[in-house]
Amino acid sequence: MATHLSPAEQSPPAAPTLNRWSRLRAAAASLHVAEPTALVLYASLVGLAAGLATVGFIALLKLTSWLFLVEIKGRLGITGGVSLLLLPLIPALGGLLIGPLVLFFPREAKGLGVPEVVESVVLRGGRLRPRTIMLRALAGAISIGSGGSAGREGPIAQIGASIGSTVGRLGKMSAERMRLLVGCGTAAAIAATFNAPLAGTLFAMEVVLGEMSLRSVTPLLVASVAATFISRALLGPHPAFAVPPHRLASPWELVVYLALGLVCGFVAYGFVRSLYGAKDWFEDALPRVPPVLRPALGGLVVGGVAVVLPQVLGNGYPALGAALRGELPFYIMALLILFKMGATSTTIGSGGSGGIIAPSLFIGAMVGGAVGSVVHGLAPSLTAAKGAYAVVGMGAVLAAAIHAPLTPILLIFEMTDGVSLMLPAAAACLVAAAVARRLDADSIYTWKLTRRGVNIARGLEVSVLGSLFVREVMETRVEAVPEGMSYRELRRLVEHAGGLDHPVVDGEERLVGLLSLDDISTHAFEPELHDTVTAKDLATPPSVTLRPSDTLEKALEAFGAADRDRLPVVADDDSRRLVGTLRRQDALGAYERAVASRAALR
Repeated sequence: MATHLSPAEQSPPAAPTLNRWSRLRAAAASLHVAEPTALVLYASLVGLAAGLATVGFIALLKLTSWLFLVEIKGRLGITGGVSLLLLPLIPALGGLLIGPLVLFFPREAKGLGVPEVVESVVLRGGRLRPRTIMLRALAGAISIGSGGSAGREGPIAQIGASIGSTVGRLGKMSAERMRLLVGCGTAAAIAATFNAPLAGTLFAMEVVLGEMSLRSVTPLLVASVAATFISRALLGPHPAFAVPPHRLASPWELVVYLALGLVCGFVAYGFVRSLYGAKDWFEDALPRVPPVLRPALGGLVVGGVAVVLPQVLGNGYPALGAALRGELPFYIMALLILFKMGATSTTIGSGGSGGIIAPSLFIGAMVGGAVGSVVHGLAPSLTAAKGAYAVVGMGAVLAAAIHAPLTPILLIFEMTDGVSLMLPAAAACLVAAAVARRLDADSIYTWKLTRRGVNIARGLEVSVLGSLFVREVMETRVEAVPEGMSYRELRRLVEHAGGLDHPVVDGEERLVGLLSLDDISTHAFEPELHDTVTAKDLATPPSVTLRPSDTLEKALEAFGAADRDRLPVVADDDSRRLVGTLRRQDALGAYERAVASRAALR
């Protein structure tokens, strides 16, 4: 039955936001604004919005911290002594609250945040869902505010990137411009978080965009300055940490700072391995624990550590500031290196939400402070106070963790509001980053992506090939030829099956060789051999085989080396048991579909 609508009902509902954007675009077009100028205007808008979002998130984080660590802690009667044994319940409660978010929205609510931003730039043209803004803010505030050992910059960076992506989408930007606006949002968020516009700009270039190009400097810097303006206007112009003035006590002291960089490189490598080792442990070693409960379990562990070392809770800024001022004893700093590393790994690995910049700065400050305590005690007249080493150490561990030395150098300069330690910081950061790259080609951000087959350095096409596996595309129903089959039977098989290569197997289904039409044609005019020659006699040992765990990148290389259209797939357990075959056209088809899917707008 047809339904008749009134003229008012026939009109679609208005879309105020989209109409507003359409009018803005039309107005800009009528003014004939040049594209570079328009891009700077968009970058300014992203920076202002990201700055406001950063201030809002910091306020939300303060609220959740008060709620969990003051209000709930007070209601539980946790004041000291035996009552401290109840402390693990607080981060566990936070884990319970974010468990459903992590379960239903893992990409938006779980983990570090920055790897997802980098992946969107490489694989999806800078497309991030707008819902990321609220989900990441909520998950990050609860996770960190309840005592989870992580930094606020990870959620803030993803929030800023999502703002940049949303602005680019509303402005109908090209994929290239979208990526740049995502970088602008990230730069703005980092700049506003640490009151450091130059460091925010370099972070976006070194880590997110992966390029140091002149065409992107102006928009990134404009966004960072706009966000810093907002944060300074609303939060104050002070540097992130108040650090006493330091200086080089002796030119020879540079050797000690170089050695500190070496140590920090190894520590950062251990931090990366610990972080992803914890993630594997929670996912693989605890299969019976539902994913929704894993953040709560991680909170219990972190809370248990906090009973003895409360400095591991949250971002750890109070203890970090004490280390920079030289107020912590050696043994406390030495313990905090290990336990902060473990607490952060547990928080993130169990499914919590947060960043690693603050923990990296924390761990680095403790490493530097501990080294400074030793060297200053041995040679007080030739070395600076341990606080100076803590300042340099925090930058060196961060440089090694993210494989980006320039960002931490400028971050130290802007966060501490001084230049006296720039030379030691530069030396230590460069050495630490070089050591970390030598130990592992992946940074703490790209390690996760590489394990999923996303190769940041090599772009979309190769990343897609590396993220697809032979087991996903291969044919498992294979008509293998028994090695004892006679030539006469082989000819009948070829007449029915066509001219493709046929795998030959023994009695235990192990691959013996491949049989082509040319191999069978060899004895076509020798009838006396048709009953005596077998498939094993004619088969050619395979020059190349594949395994189900091989990537399609490796498979296509194998097709080129073997010059065949179909290759056998043998089991991963080295038994050479035939489990399937892979056709070149199937591999290429899967690749093309994946590229189209991942590059599609979301």
